[in-house]
Amino acid sequence: MQIDEHISYRGIIVFILLGLGFMVMGFLSKKQADELSAGNQTIEARVTESKVTEKKGKKSHQIKYAFKPGNEGADVTRCDFLGRKDLWSTLSEEEYTTATASGKVQVRYATANPSNNEPASAGARSSKEILGALGAGGVSLLIGLIGLIRKKRAERAGA
Repeated sequence: MQIDEHISYRGIIVFILLGLGFMVMGFLSKKQADELSAGNQTIEARVTESKVTEKKGKKSHQIKYAFKPGNEGADVTRCDFLGRKDLWSTLSEEEYTTATASGKVQVRYATANPSNNEPASAGARSSKEILGALGAGGVSLLIGLIGLIRKKRAERAGA
């Protein structure tokens, strides 16, 4: 009895789909980060909500904000490449205190796509997050493909 006999196509498909999903997320996140750094503008947004959470003794200072690109049109909030809107943004304690006291925060946004935005103080998006998603996707995809190859070999050997 070999391990190959216990590999199911369902498990293989799950690993392949997870791998593809992580890789797509990594590529979309990279595209969004490149778009934001290539052509952006800074604008003053109004703080709409704020909260401080504590987990394992570490505080996280977060805000939600809205702004009007070009000071006209509908409000734009923090969004991600999945289309989720009105997301929380983490700030340092100093920036959080200033933002909540004034009710305003500086936000940079991609000129071509204002929904691609973040607090100006956030700096460039972490390449670790992007590489992490791509790496996890690659490993999961590789596990799925190896499982598929082993399953096919086991079936041929048994036939």
